Amino acid sequence: MAEKIYRLVLANPRDEWYQLSKEEQDSLWAKVTKLFEEAGGKRIIVCGSRWSSETMVGFMVEEFPDIKAEQKYVQALEEMNWFRYHNATTYLGTKWEA
Repeated sequence: MAEKIYRLVLANPRDEWYQLSKEEQDSLWAKVTKLFEEAGGKRIIVCGSRWSSETMVGFMVEEFPDIKAEQKYVQALEEMNWFRYHNATTYLGTKWEA
């Protein structure tokens, strides 16, 4: 059985994101959400952190059924040029039973 992959994403929009209209931002986010769901992703939590960090707008923890699903999602983001609009630091891991 494939092992679930957890993905911590520390995210910051780029200037290009802020130059889009609200409608364009919503349209792109809808596409990202569709790709995420198609890859079998589940968002565990999305947090805003601007109030506590001058350098980080937010972070989230996502779950994928396996590494291939996560890779499929990232490839789809690359194909839609998502990283033009957002910087992110991402960490992948598996559940650790201490």
